[in-house]
Amino acid sequence: MSGLEPLAGLSLACNIFQIVGTGREIIRVARQVYQDGVLDPALADRAEELKALSDRTRDVLSPAAVAAAPAVPSVPASAAPLVATVTKAKARDKQLADLAEKCQGAARDLQREVNLLNCPPARAQLAATLKTTVKMTWRKRRLNRLDQRLAEAEQTLQTGLMTAIFESSARAETDSSRLRDNIRTFISDYQTNKQKAIDDIKKHVSDQAELSNITITSHVDRIAARLDQSADKWSDTVLQSAASREDEAKLAASRDRLLRCFKFNDLNECRNQVRDSHPETFTWVLKDDADDESETLLDQRKARIGQNGSHEVSSNQPEDSTIS
Repeated sequence: MSGLEPLAGLSLACNIFQIVGTGREIIRVARQVYQDGVLDPALADRAEELKALSDRTRDVLSPAAVAAAPAVPSVPASAAPLVATVTKAKARDKQLADLAEKCQGAARDLQREVNLLNCPPARAQLAATLKTTVKMTWRKRRLNRLDQRLAEAEQTLQTGLMTAIFESSARAETDSSRLRDNIRTFISDYQTNKQKAIDDIKKHVSDQAELSNITITSHVDRIAARLDQSADKWSDTVLQSAASREDEAKLAASRDRLLRCFKFNDLNECRNQVRDSHPETFTWVLKDDADDESETLLDQRKARIGQNGSHEVSSNQPEDSTIS
């Protein structure tokens, strides 16, 4: 590219269009002046406008403006479409510069023609009186050449703009087509990858579920085995404890029986509860039978008396207890 920014290039193209339009308008007015001999009062204003447009175009094309434009970054060699675009942009910028130079030359020539037409009245009358057919023809040919130059510049500029518009539309169509292809490819790849991702996720979930089931089953089996072992251990412990308690109870019972055997309660009672003997013990051996009979009767009588006395005592005991 020539170094011009897009906005500066657009401004240059607009200035060229204005120069062409103003110049052709001045040529039309100049022709009318040469034909009718009547000077248009707005001709000087148009000439000033043409001069201002030419100066503005010259300012845009000045080396300082070009040098102040930002530098174009280097283009990689592999980017062929971008290089072609840059080359076309350079060609268009050069074409705009050439058209601007042509329009500036035409503007200078038209300025001289306008100055000639705006000469003092006496000189204008003298020029009108001394005007010849050859001079008039030469002026018309000069104006025609200027008009043709401006028309060619306008046509070239319009053609360039139409070409640029067509290229932009074609490039946009190509870009949109490429974008559509990219979108289709992206959608196709997305669908393929999505289905693949779904399958992978399903497989992963299935594998993880199976692995989880295996892990949970093994864990439950281990816990059940531990519980069974614990239950067996506690059962054995309880049984051993019950057996030991039963053995201890049996041992205690055996010990108690053994101790009871060693005590001899009846024998101890016999030893501790020694009663006084009967006063007539062993006397019966030394007595006769008659004595025995009398003694027997006496004993019976005493026994009855003793029984009656004990009966009375036993019958009186409730009364004593009641009284007490």
